[in-house]
Amino acid sequence: MSDQSWAAVLGITPEEAARWLEGEHAIARDSNTRLVMLHGIITALGRSLSGKGIADWLHQEQLELNGRRPIDWLGSDQSADGLLLAARRAAARYHGVDSQSAYWPS
Repeated sequence: MSDQSWAAVLGITPEEAARWLEGEHAIARDSNTRLVMLHGIITALGRSLSGKGIADWLHQEQLELNGRRPIDWLGSDQSADGLLLAARRAAARYHGVDSQSAYWPS
């Protein structure tokens, strides 16, 4: 991901992202929370989608999020559980698994 993409995900400026990625700057608590959420999304979708596919998913409106984009959900006060559930359900769809099955907790 580019510095600008990391900045959007973490809710910081591209310059701050560049400093963080180079190890010059610590991550603020709210950005850390977003990073943990992003890790959960990547973990859920990583077996189904490429890095570009995950980035596309983050920027596309999702029905499970009431038509919001996951990237916007990351920067909101909405539940992290809702976002991670949407990612798990998307992964289940890509694998042809019933997202309501025992394997994919709702």
